[in-house]
Amino acid sequence: MPEPSFSPNSIGRTAPFPVWQRHLKRAQQLTQDGQLHKALTSLERAIETGADAYSCTLRMAEIYRELGVPRMALECVEKAVGLVPERTQGYELLIAMTLETQNFTRAIEACQQLIKIAPRHIMAHTALATAYIQTEEFDRA
Repeated sequence: MPEPSFSPNSIGRTAPFPVWQRHLKRAQQLTQDGQLHKALTSLERAIETGADAYSCTLRMAEIYRELGVPRMALECVEKAVGLVPERTQGYELLIAMTLETQNFTRAIEACQQLIKIAPRHIMAHTALATAYIQTEEFDRA
């Protein structure tokens, strides 16, 4: 009968976290510490090393939003929506941000896209009515 192998990795050790997971943890810690620019870099590295690009890109959008850089935040959200157009979270953030920046035309488009994939999404219907009112299209609200 062959002897069992007791290499250093087989005795009570667990595999190390994937590299992307370490970058995500670092980004989370940096965000908590208020080091938002460094957190963005860690999120970019996480994506490069295999992390979920959709989730990381949405998190980057939230950080840019917190930094007061709406153009970059919107770019990130648009990118995330393009990556996985069937998920609602990206549209929800896109709608919120376009309403904040008073980009009502894009808000209307995002609401309509979200309603196509989630017809009973209350926030999308409410935001759509708000955007129509802001553009003075009262008959469509």
